Amino acid sequence: EAGELLADALLSGAHGNRPVVLVGYSVGGRVVASCLRSLARVAESRDDRDDDDGAAGDEPEIGGVSSGNKDASSSPSKQQRGGGGGLRDFMTNTKARKARAKTIVRDAVIIGAPLDCNTRRWTRRRSVVQGRLINVYNSKDWVLALLYRYKSWSVVKLAGLKPVQCNPIDGLPSIENYNVSDIVTGHDKYHARIREILDRVGVGDVNCEHTHSHYFSTGVVEILKEEPKQA
Repeated sequence: EAGELLADALLSGAHGNRPVVLVGYSVGGRVVASCLRSLARVAESRDDRDDDDGAAGDEPEIGGVSSGNKDASSSPSKQQRGGGGGLRDFMTNTKARKARAKTIVRDAVIIGAPLDCNTRRWTRRRSVVQGRLINVYNSKDWVLALLYRYKSWSVVKLAGLKPVQCNPIDGLPSIENYNVSDIVTGHDKYHARIREILDRVGVGDVNCEHTHSHYFSTGVVEILKEEPKQA
């Protein structure tokens, strides 16, 4: 649900109109993935249930709460549909929403995330990132492997442990994969290495001052407006 709300905020223009950079680690990476899934649904004009993402375990249930809820970003609210003019009227236009869904995310960095490596799902996420979609993993992260099984999410190959792939998309590069096992010694150490990780992958314009973690149960999502270049 957090990812759907994030997608809805991006579509509504709450942050402005500039493309954003999304960064999430651990469970925060799942939020970024869920956000991209919601944007892809809008871009494809699909019905909420017109795929098997939830059933197949895209972002499986956590603590009994499923992320397969109705996608708030796929249809405007009553408040958006009724009056107001300006941006509200603009966003209720289907073509405008589809175009925004495809272009609002500049780059996305998913770090140490408990997500499966399903190629089709990663292809959909890739389709709504105009710049780079980066998967950062730690091949030695045994905590993530054990936690994933303990939570009964699934016994599958995890993006937080190995590279992922997507099908070719015209005009877009493939997914980039970075193994950071040499600088991240454990799953609970990601938050202390975010700056180093972003420098390594070449996403250097993200503010890391407010990153935080409560061991491995909490991740972070950052949205950054691209600053105007100096003349």
